[in-house]
Amino acid sequence: MKLNGLFLLIPIIFLVTAIAYIQSAGLYFMGGVDPEYNYLFNGITLAHLKVHLNAIGHPGTPVQILIALVAWTVHLFRPGQTLWDDVMLNPELYIKASLYTANIINAVFLFVLGKQVYRYSKSLIVSLVLQLSPFAFLITLEVSFRLMPELIMTSIISCWLILLVKLLYESPEQSNYKKYSLIFGLLIGFSMAAKLTFLPFFLLPFIIIPGIKLKLRYSVISVLSFAFFAFPAMLNFHKFTGWVNGIFFHKGSYGKGERGIIDWPVFADSLEILLKGTLQLWIPLLATLILALVVKRNKKNDPAVTITLALIAVVIMHYVITAKHFAFYYFVPSMNMAIFSGLLACLLLGKLFPESGRKKVPELLLVIFALVLVISVLPKINKELTWLQERKKMQLEALARVGPFLNNSDHKIICASYYGCSAVEYALLFGLLESGKYKKELTARYNRHYPSSFIYMHTVDQFYNGAFEMEPEDFLKAGVNYTLYIADFSDELLNKVMKVLQTDSTVFRQDIKVLFKSESPAEAVYSFMIVKK
Repeated sequence: MKLNGLFLLIPIIFLVTAIAYIQSAGLYFMGGVDPEYNYLFNGITLAHLKVHLNAIGHPGTPVQILIALVAWTVHLFRPGQTLWDDVMLNPELYIKASLYTANIINAVFLFVLGKQVYRYSKSLIVSLVLQLSPFAFLITLEVSFRLMPELIMTSIISCWLILLVKLLYESPEQSNYKKYSLIFGLLIGFSMAAKLTFLPFFLLPFIIIPGIKLKLRYSVISVLSFAFFAFPAMLNFHKFTGWVNGIFFHKGSYGKGERGIIDWPVFADSLEILLKGTLQLWIPLLATLILALVVKRNKKNDPAVTITLALIAVVIMHYVITAKHFAFYYFVPSMNMAIFSGLLACLLLGKLFPESGRKKVPELLLVIFALVLVISVLPKINKELTWLQERKKMQLEALARVGPFLNNSDHKIICASYYGCSAVEYALLFGLLESGKYKKELTARYNRHYPSSFIYMHTVDQFYNGAFEMEPEDFLKAGVNYTLYIADFSDELLNKVMKVLQTDSTVFRQDIKVLFKSESPAEAVYSFMIVKK
């Protein structure tokens, strides 16, 4: 019971930190529509037992299932309207509920990690230190307030760590590799169903598990497991494979750019950014590699050596894949292994110098290593939370100013900034555009709650009503007063919008007046009436 209290300490700290992030983040429709609203809409679609999802590129299925389960639960306590109608009117409620639930699950898995590691290692220090894994980098904590696949990676990595620690501390004779081939196969399938950035982790069990037959068994189970857990991707197989092929065989991001695999100058720049930002991972791994090679000369079948070499192969592959298609958070799975790499180094050091204290000295070094990582992150957490709170305050002030104009308007034209603005309609559009075969039905629901709301995406020069493209002449009417809201306002953008509204086929002119204008954030509200020429 006393140990359970100790193992609860770090998970509670993690949960409190995650809650602080979520509460500081503010309203997601104002600055976090991508991918939050995509995932929200696909999760709610799944809650209605409709499995032909459109957002399957990650694939992200575990998070979508989580959203569906949370939505069912929340809606039980909100009678009076359908689930979809409640989500359309209160999307932020369902996003926040999903985030809180996911982080409670993460905290539970951290608790289980501590208990299981203690069970296998009999070391309280090793157990507590590995619970600090998500605190090794700022970004591994940041994802706790984002509705995206990385949100649940603390839970997934905890499962990987439990299995690896079990392998580390049991003798090779005790290891049931047939059983491991099944468990690792299921785990890698689930991990990759969460996000394909776990692909390098396939190498970890493949290298560890001995024998061609067991490796083949593990590989087959992995493929079948992925197909099971990522079932929406399998049901939309053509789109999924097209997405993956586009990423792999194009030099740009998201399947764009020239045909080819690597743009070497971009790759070099991205790799440099990665290496500079992950010193606390690759430097201890390099030291671990040296120690492993020395130990391997004396003891060929040491589990710590095998796991070290496998982990290094995983991280190298992860660096290459991430640098080819770069975003820093794509590297989150490997970042979560930083403290584990320190454990490997300390175990190998203990094998080389047993006379210095096979357990005490290496564990002391592990504690120092973990504390250095965590202490270096703490000021960054405080700085980021302060920034988020300031942004939230600015957003709420902007909403208080702009909201009344939008809420009291019967006909709105919204020109939004990419990641969000003061109009929730734009965020809902993000979800509607990823609704696939259900977009007609959902657009009809959207129009019941947000009638005559038209979104202009100036980056692609396109108007939308719900998920459907429109031209100005399709909705502009003479004698109707329109409210025009422009986020990221500039005179150039205003002129662009008004020029697009005044097309060759439009037989109207616009009389426009300013209702509201702000420099920070830059946004403006105008009113104009279409009058026949």
